[in-house]
Amino acid sequence: MSRLHRFRADLLALLAILLLALLWFAPVLLPGLTRATLLPYDNLYTFEPWQSLQPGLIPHNNLLSDLVLQNAVWKQHIRETLAAGEIPLWNPKSFTGIPFLAGGQASTFYPLNILFYVLPLEVAYGWFTALQVAIAGACMYVFGRVLRLRVLAALFGAVVYMFSGFLVVSVVFTMFVAAVPWLPLVLAVIEYIVRKQEEKGNRSFQPIPYVAAGAAVIGLVVLAGHPELIYYTLIVAGAYTFVRLIAAYFRIRRQSQQPSPFVRILKLAGWLLTMAVAGVALGAVQLIPLVELLPLNFREGSASLEQVLGWAWPSRHVLTFALPNIFGNPSHHQWFDIWARTWTPATVNALGETNHTIFWGIKNYVEGGNYLGIATWLLAGVALIAAVQVLWKRRSEIGDSRLGDREIERLGDAQAAANLQSPISQSPNRSISSLPTFFFASLAMLSLLFAFGTPLYALLYYGLPGWSQLHSPFRWVFPFTLSMAALGAIGLNVVLGWMERGTRSEGRGARGEGRGARGEGRDLQSPISSLPISQSPNRSIADSLAGIRRPRRAAGRAGQPVCTRPLRRLRPAHRRRQRPGADGLRRRPHVLELPGRQSGALWRDEPAGGDAGLVGNAGRGKEGERGRGGEHNLQSPISNLPNTESPDCPIPDFPHRTRPLPRARHLQPGQRSGARAAERAGRAARRPLHQRTRGGRRHTSWRHWPAVALHDLQRAGREDLQRQCRHVLRLARCTRLRLHHPA
Repeated sequence: MSRLHRFRADLLALLAILLLALLWFAPVLLPGLTRATLLPYDNLYTFEPWQSLQPGLIPHNNLLSDLVLQNAVWKQHIRETLAAGEIPLWNPKSFTGIPFLAGGQASTFYPLNILFYVLPLEVAYGWFTALQVAIAGACMYVFGRVLRLRVLAALFGAVVYMFSGFLVVSVVFTMFVAAVPWLPLVLAVIEYIVRKQEEKGNRSFQPIPYVAAGAAVIGLVVLAGHPELIYYTLIVAGAYTFVRLIAAYFRIRRQSQQPSPFVRILKLAGWLLTMAVAGVALGAVQLIPLVELLPLNFREGSASLEQVLGWAWPSRHVLTFALPNIFGNPSHHQWFDIWARTWTPATVNALGETNHTIFWGIKNYVEGGNYLGIATWLLAGVALIAAVQVLWKRRSEIGDSRLGDREIERLGDAQAAANLQSPISQSPNRSISSLPTFFFASLAMLSLLFAFGTPLYALLYYGLPGWSQLHSPFRWVFPFTLSMAALGAIGLNVVLGWMERGTRSEGRGARGEGRGARGEGRDLQSPISSLPISQSPNRSIADSLAGIRRPRRAAGRAGQPVCTRPLRRLRPAHRRRQRPGADGLRRRPHVLELPGRQSGALWRDEPAGGDAGLVGNAGRGKEGERGRGGEHNLQSPISNLPNTESPDCPIPDFPHRTRPLPRARHLQPGQRSGARAAERAGRAARRPLHQRTRGGRRHTSWRHWPAVALHDLQRAGREDLQRQCRHVLRLARCTRLRLHHPA
């Protein structure tokens, strides 16, 4: 039950997606009661012999005739063949007979097609479509959550994708509805596998369960039986894999002190390739007959590049992104006369030709469906702006890091300047949030260039095998829809983050004004940045803390830095044997505590082989005493903090906080402590704040972290604090600064 409680928000979101799909298609789920169905039987009355029965009947939408003339007949043929105990390999009812199973678009072996084999066709079409649309939303939601988006942002992306104009106008084509939903889930599996390798660094990783899951999803796409959509799925998944592997290579190399991770990334690429091959193999029962039929297809060499580009979207079709019905709608057969205040049926068009629909677009409505909503476009712009800001800040911080290197060299610690990197540059959280944004923005732009028939389409026509048989550039609306849904979700996630920070800033500002009125305002600079740096190579941080611990009561009352119980909370994590991190280094904390409620921890890297060169022991608070198993020496080979009992040591004081800063959500798991308790606490720390509360009380997983440091950080955010503490972190061989607050 605790695990279900942990995923309660996600389960509720998935339930909401299912209910939305069922409500949207509710009129056609029970045709016996509502007398409505997705099958356009009224279109039959435009053909003989049915036309003679209803000569004046106008069908609701002429574009849907394929559904009742082809798709429904295919399903009926499969039912009859299976009832006779045969496999539907051949269709004897068309001409003198044609291959049936090899055509693929009947989706004979698609698992959810069992609804067509056990239910009446009128009922099966409604339930099949509703469930597939819900699956599309669920897959998009899972992908958003894998990208570490908030629940609301991921839910928004799911709704945009499942109710996009492209998918809604394609619901009458079962092969589309069967193949389109699974692409986000394929990307989610790829992202999860690559991220797992990033967390493990250069250590070996065998993602067999994830590869099996991804292969099953790809197999479902192949069994859906639409060759063009299979091609799109593999292209987008391959491009995303390529980009993520490159990013993972540089990230692991930047975080690890081991040799180049090229071999590890190459093995990971092999696993992902195995996933794709296994997925195609799972659909081989459908794919092999299809490949055998393709060379005999009449489309082979039937259209030149110029003809194919002529079937692309016209330039004026760009207006439909904002107004989907700007060129009319084929299901509209009357218009409202505002002067006569009556509905007038459509009979003729402006040229005097007979026309019973209000539609004057160049592309038919089904092939031109692309509406996503104005909010999606605005949020996509927000996502791009935020990603550019992240890159700009990262560039500035890299410049600051280089400046810090020169300062360290000036101080005499050239070895640390040569071997250590900035803690900010090692954090993966910035690039993780911006990489999907730039990828999907690029994919959306390329998709539009292909869909509108630009000369760039020649790269596909001549460069990809079999692409010359695909005469529909407008089908690039599929990757475009996925990209815009992802960008909209990322943009909403950014907006929600801004709102949270704004709420906190307002609360802190109000409390700051109250303190100022009482005359308690003080300097809000970082506590570490004001401490002078010692040049002594033999003093440890623990030795410096020993000097702080003695006068802690008086200093605490005066608002000065103190070290209160610096090692008592370390015991739960240190009772277990520490294991090396992803790069073979042990992470051990250096403890510093200031008055207040806000806490943090400084972490440094040490070789896993032992504690050579270290003196003393902070685990017992006595110099020279060994910890449990000889593994828990918490001292640093470099001394950076002075004895604060010296009257010459400036010690900043800070006003007490009434509300702590939020916990840092995203940490680099490869740099966590090897203790199991710390692992559990790290997973809890990465959850959003509302998921870390139960019954109005925060979880106490922070107690498992070996951290009691940097109290009362005031208004300084995580980024500002790391920037101010950069030099001390580097000299203390620390890899990151983690902020948290106790319950």
